[in-house]
Amino acid sequence: MKNKFLLIRIVLGVLIILISILTFLGIGDKRIMMSSILILLGLLQLFNGLYFLSKNSDKKGYGLFLIISAIVLICIGILFMFIMFK
Repeated sequence: MKNKFLLIRIVLGVLIILISILTFLGIGDKRIMMSSILILLGLLQLFNGLYFLSKNSDKKGYGLFLIISAIVLICIGILFMFIMFK
């Protein structure tokens, strides 16, 4: 289970870096890129929160906080997408 979370977090991190570089270079539509970066950051934070919740330690509060903030980031990304394409 730990290796799956690690692999997913690495893939999401690489995707975030690639999309950030493409946005910096001006390749593609910035409205789509910025909202997708927010959604990917939310997903990365969600998997980090699930990782902390799965550990049997005192960091379960951190996991809950990360999951709640991930939901907020994903909602902001989706709202940003709807506002930009209205």
